[in-house]
Amino acid sequence: HLDLLDVPKISTAVHPTGEGHHLKDMQNLDPKGVFANERTLLHYAEKGMYVGALAVVLVNQDSWAAKTAGLVLAAVTAVFYIFALCQYYNRLGRILGRSKVGKDRQLRLDSVGGPVVVCALVMLVLAISLGGAISKSTQVQPPSP
Repeated sequence: HLDLLDVPKISTAVHPTGEGHHLKDMQNLDPKGVFANERTLLHYAEKGMYVGALAVVLVNQDSWAAKTAGLVLAAVTAVFYIFALCQYYNRLGRILGRSKVGKDRQLRLDSVGGPVVVCALVMLVLAISLGGAISKSTQVQPPSP
């Protein structure tokens, strides 16, 4: 019998409710989950930058309505960034805490609400953009001499 100290010992366990598979050597964390979490945060940050850029453009316009819409978009973008960061840290805690091993619906790593928030943000931008375009097209232009 050889006693190799540098070889990791493999231990097995079963989920407490008996569901799932045998777990082996959970000391090795697969970085794919962490990288996917970071990619999701970067995608959300990219969408927020687009909306933030539109907010800056609107704030620099002359009309009161455009400035107000820009300030609203800037505030919504700030809230969106806080949401994205909270989602990132929540998901990272679940990944590093190994709670993903159980097959419980409450322990999902994906966020069902994340894409809904992104879509709502994009819809808000479209509504403000279309509203501005429609208001410009309905303004009566004085006839040229």
